Amino acid sequence: MLGATRLTAVLGSGVDPTDREAMRNYLREGASAGLSLLFVQPSTKVPADPRTVRSRNRANKAAREAAQAAGRGDWRKVRAPAGLALATAKDRTLLAYLDQYFHDYPGQPVNLAVEVGGSRLIVVDCDTPQQRAAFLGMAEAPDVPPTIVTPGGGGHFYFTVPEGIELPRTAGAMTLGHGEGAFAVLWDRRYVLVPPSIVDGRRYEALGREYPAPDWLIEKIIERGHARHERRIAEDHFAEGVDLWAEMTPWSMILEPLGWTRVARPDSCGCDVWTAPGERRTARSATAHDSGCSLGRYTEINAPLHIWSHFVGEPFERYIDERGTYTLSKLQAVTYADFDGDTAWAVSQLELLPDVEIDFAGVAALG
Repeated sequence: MLGATRLTAVLGSGVDPTDREAMRNYLREGASAGLSLLFVQPSTKVPADPRTVRSRNRANKAAREAAQAAGRGDWRKVRAPAGLALATAKDRTLLAYLDQYFHDYPGQPVNLAVEVGGSRLIVVDCDTPQQRAAFLGMAEAPDVPPTIVTPGGGGHFYFTVPEGIELPRTAGAMTLGHGEGAFAVLWDRRYVLVPPSIVDGRRYEALGREYPAPDWLIEKIIERGHARHERRIAEDHFAEGVDLWAEMTPWSMILEPLGWTRVARPDSCGCDVWTAPGERRTARSATAHDSGCSLGRYTEINAPLHIWSHFVGEPFERYIDERGTYTLSKLQAVTYADFDGDTAWAVSQLELLPDVEIDFAGVAALG
């Protein structure tokens, strides 16, 4: 490993992912180095839920109470977010999660990820050698090694965010480049696997170090965030009823309580990819389009979810069977998730109908 720093010394420690005590030390050192860590199901890229049943129930109860206090009509069905929401830099929490992980997956090696925003990192995610070459060409740094070598022959380049710089949260990822050379830039609410993770029998390995984020990369991120923010402000002037509710309700608020998990790498249109709950061979279960979508085929305010496979579990399998389509709006998703497919009930409980004033004098005159 070249030019090891504290962070890369942790990632390049060569820890045995089946050794409980070694992993405890790894987690302590990672948290101390500022990494927000997330447990991932063995041999996959899908986040695990290493909470105890008691802890999970306690979190769900608190979420329901908060929803009730906020006046939500569907508060009884609310669940606490899981997936990426479980990333933490608290070593006591990580050690408790580790114990539960070994209980849930006995004899399996531990897979871990880093949540980039909580770690104050920008990660350039290159899945293939072509993407890696495209990024290095854009950066004019052809000889810089990736921080982490990934099993597919690509790499993750880690960049530290300078003190005093706050990156936009209106977007957390973007795609740069074109065609086979297009690569992802991740900076908020996204995760990447780290050593000693293993996927399909191949390991993630530390090679380089983390680098100071270059000005050009920070500028592109800020430009993307500002563009999305301005677009949302403009849309607010036109949004009414369902559209206003949809604008205020991100797909994460709908999908995370159902056990879905956002994938680190966005789709080619720049929108988030989500993984359905359970064991999955591929992480791409659905794409949640939003106001930043580059396809140009959806409304700017209420872009839909497109599901890529029928076998994603309920409530969406029922929706597909009844409607004959794999594309649905936020209101349709909530209707099937929380209101048994009854749109009228959903609209009533979510208070989406506009206030109507009746002119009784006019009614009397008509009579």
